[in-house]
Amino acid sequence: MQRQAPNRIGPLRFVLVFGVVSMLGDVVYEGGRSVVAPLLEGLGASAGAVAWLAGSALVGALYGHSVAAAQTFVVVTQAVAIVAFAALVARRG
Repeated sequence: MQRQAPNRIGPLRFVLVFGVVSMLGDVVYEGGRSVVAPLLEGLGASAGAVAWLAGSALVGALYGHSVAAAQTFVVVTQAVAIVAFAALVARRG
């Protein structure tokens, strides 16, 4: 009777599979967003309602990007402050 090796996935295969899953998720998400306006038009929504919805989606996307930008700014500022503090302590000591 032979022992079977545990079923493990290598790191390269894991990264590739994760990348493919991420790509497919993006395709589905962007595809869903691209059909919202034609769907609403087909359901009889006015141009104003479609524009309102599209504007709301755009503002939401911009808000999401601005939060990420603010977090990046805070992290970079803290890193610079830590380096400056370390330099001051080294100069003093």
